[in-house]
Amino acid sequence: MNLIKIQKCLLIYKSQYGFFFVIINLVINMCDTFGVIGKNTIFGKNSDRSPNEPQVIEFIKRHKNKNDKVKLTYIEIDEVSEVNSILISRPSWLWGAEMGVNEYGVCIGNEAIFTRGKYNKSGLTGMDLVRLALERCSSAESAKNLIIELLSKYNQGGNCGYDHKFYYDNSFLIMDRKDVYILETSGKKYNEKKLVKGAISNCLTINNKNIKEDILYRTFSGSRKRNRIVNDYLKMGINVTDAFKILRKHNGNKYFKCGSVSSPCMHAGGIVGDHTTSSMVVELTDKDINVYFTGTSLPCISLFKYYKFGDNLDKEINLDYWIKQENIKRNLLTKEIPDSFYLDRDKLEEKIINNKLSLNESLKLESDLYNNLNINNLNNRSRSLFYKMYWNKKNKLFNK
Repeated sequence: MNLIKIQKCLLIYKSQYGFFFVIINLVINMCDTFGVIGKNTIFGKNSDRSPNEPQVIEFIKRHKNKNDKVKLTYIEIDEVSEVNSILISRPSWLWGAEMGVNEYGVCIGNEAIFTRGKYNKSGLTGMDLVRLALERCSSAESAKNLIIELLSKYNQGGNCGYDHKFYYDNSFLIMDRKDVYILETSGKKYNEKKLVKGAISNCLTINNKNIKEDILYRTFSGSRKRNRIVNDYLKMGINVTDAFKILRKHNGNKYFKCGSVSSPCMHAGGIVGDHTTSSMVVELTDKDINVYFTGTSLPCISLFKYYKFGDNLDKEINLDYWIKQENIKRNLLTKEIPDSFYLDRDKLEEKIINNKLSLNESLKLESDLYNNLNINNLNNRSRSLFYKMYWNKKNKLFNK
């Protein structure tokens, strides 16, 4: 059953919580993460969350801690004496991070997975664990082991929905210049796998019966299809530009359609409630950590900016920047975007990659890209009634 058929029928499902109506735009948060070690060592991730949930890019320098405890999203745990320098992409209301990289080249992203275990109302969120491992570890292996240790001590849990209650377990892709690990968890239980390249979505990928998956959620999240799409790209090896293409991939169409959960670049609308709200690619060379991020929603119509790890992160990349860019993206959702826009965007990114342009230079190019598009003169795209109703509601809440 696909999402179009869901619109035409009433689905009732009995889960651990009893009978309930499956309403996709309320209960599913989805993402895709991948990592490859080889000629080009690349990490990439899309963060798919509520469209109205801002996500900010932050660089936090190595520093010593004065306190014995640290307050996370919901619980307080023991602090360590010193933490690493980290670059993270973080939902603005949460302590933890959706994705990030530290000074040692450890990269981590997490995904919601839907298991048949009981979700805890409080504990470590998956995003708390991402940030803690980046702050405290110098290798992918030690980061993987720390997450397991923290789960054993504190367990996972807590609401991770921005504008609705939403609980889930977590999987992680953890990598550095030598190793890629997939870690799938349910409460304190876990399975792990070591690879040289791999990808995770919102489904289990390790064949072990100690964690049981909620098949309904897996099916309606489109996670299997997204995972296949990403893994097909990884078979040949990828570079930075290829990583951008993966994160921009749309199911069956070069450009976006309204409402899709089965493609890495996710668009909300109608019955689909998730949106790609931030994207990041990390290139690990022998010496450098080269980061490319959108700092905005919808990578398909965004420009990836370059950041060399350790540089001062300009104040332009903050909450105000995300909100300003989001207003541009929402205007574009209803427009027919010409092919010339995508060609211009790709040329600018080639220039950014080849010349390692500064963030300020990239932001200027981004501004020019949208000004040249002349949004007000673009033709309107026809949309369904469900789509219009969805975005009218979201826009009213967003602009309050």
